Amino acid sequence: MKKEFLVHFQRLETSRKALFQKLMQHSDDELNRKRADGGWSAIQVMQHLIQAEMGTLAYLQKKTKDISGVEKSGFMHKVRTLLLKIFLKLPIKFKAPKMVAEVPDYASLKETATQWQLIRATLLQLCIDLPEEAFEKELFRHPLAGRMNILQMLDFFDSHFERHLAQIDKVLAEKKDK
Repeated sequence: MKKEFLVHFQRLETSRKALFQKLMQHSDDELNRKRADGGWSAIQVMQHLIQAEMGTLAYLQKKTKDISGVEKSGFMHKVRTLLLKIFLKLPIKFKAPKMVAEVPDYASLKETATQWQLIRATLLQLCIDLPEEAFEKELFRHPLAGRMNILQMLDFFDSHFERHLAQIDKVLAEKKDK
């Protein structure tokens, strides 16, 4: 499972790096401009994604200190992960959980990229250092879908990223229209 984790993690990293490559053509002011309806700017959306991953990392660091009492994930965890992925694909607008809704008013693309890269590098090292059996255990807890294993957590990261990538594209397209 660790090998599967590494493949999936690399796909996530490729997506994250592609986003930053695409955004390099925009100024920090453009990336920090809020939507006309008052919604988040492109940078604020990325800061939300960073906060979600940072919270996950902190939770994993705590949970992985002793995995002996942690249950293995099972069939229902797969079902909840699938339902969460479907839910994130729906065009329904909903509020972010309080713990990941406080985003800075302004941040540079460079500092955002550095911050996200550091979190990902720390997460990668944490998971590399885990024993193989840890990847079958309920080490991640999503506020809506409940407990999941690390591979299911990456599925959530991927779906969450894709949902917000569409939001970033919409914000930037709105700026071009003006």
